[in-house]
Amino acid sequence: MKTTNRLRRLGAGALILAAMGFATAAMADGAPRGAVKDCCGYDWRGFYFGGHIGLSNVDVERSITGSPFWATGPGGSGVLEDISNGRLTLGGHLGYNFTSGPWVFGIEATLSDVSPRQNVQSPFFPATDRWRIDVDALTTVTGRLGYAMNKAMVYVKAGYAGADVDSQVFDNTTNVGGVCGPAVTGQSCHGGGSNWHNGWTVGTGIEIAVHKNVIAGFEYNYIDLGSEGSITPTSPASGTILLNHSVDVQIHSFMGRVSYKLN
Repeated sequence: MKTTNRLRRLGAGALILAAMGFATAAMADGAPRGAVKDCCGYDWRGFYFGGHIGLSNVDVERSITGSPFWATGPGGSGVLEDISNGRLTLGGHLGYNFTSGPWVFGIEATLSDVSPRQNVQSPFFPATDRWRIDVDALTTVTGRLGYAMNKAMVYVKAGYAGADVDSQVFDNTTNVGGVCGPAVTGQSCHGGGSNWHNGWTVGTGIEIAVHKNVIAGFEYNYIDLGSEGSITPTSPASGTILLNHSVDVQIHSFMGRVSYKLN
């Protein structure tokens, strides 16, 4: 079910990117070719699309309140922070550039997938608890401002970032009050779920035109997806045992890029 949902989200995002691509391509075809002249040799104007691949460091902080089964602090509280480095990230991007002298400015949209996080051990019940975080359909829409030096350009970017963050905690063995644990329910105690996070991103990068229509580059992005909370039962048979938690996500990404410029 999770794989199907992920494919649906990525498919929907791909359709959005494609629609934006057709719209910007139509704008490019209708623009007068001689209206703006580039001052510095290479013409950065126009619509482009491409792919990116790299590594992301994902910092996740989970805060639990009022859930005594999952946290051992006062009133069932606790904070668990996990930093997972080097998670493979890949996706696609498209955008449109305008120029004014050496200045290049435009808009870009990206859609990326971050490799799934392996289960990590929870400090609350170290022998039995596990915690898993997945970041799916990582989406950004940003403005870009660059400075061109013939076939090289340095730029900064900033704008919207969003993603579907799935946070799950589960315990395969513990039996609490006869209502949780496989010996009683036939399944593990578990809680959590998916929430869409809305946040922001800033970044910087460099691009080099290796051909009239082919551009290679490297980019760094900081992405703050903010915090989202939820309250979920741990299993159908667990009665009043709830998981009341919030998840805060920040990402540092280091990406290589290849783009194809249409004009």
